[in-house]
Amino acid sequence: MSTNATNKAMVRPVCRNCGSSEIVRDASARWDVTAQDWSLTGVYDCTFCDNCNGEGDSLAEWIEAESTSPANVHRDHA
Repeated sequence: MSTNATNKAMVRPVCRNCGSSEIVRDASARWDVTAQDWSLTGVYDCTFCDNCNGEGDSLAEWIEAESTSPANVHRDHA
């Protein structure tokens, strides 16, 4: 990990409309024969909020993250 990465505050995206952290983005993946797994090849600009159904290229607002633990992620959607 670089020195710059360790000195920066951790951030997370929240919905600009409702404040939810249920933010998702579309992406594309291609099958990697050597790795025998999907490899992410692109992430698209449009952001979606699973909570309020908002969408747009500037929907995400970046705020300081309280914790980076996956246990703090709230999921209402299966």
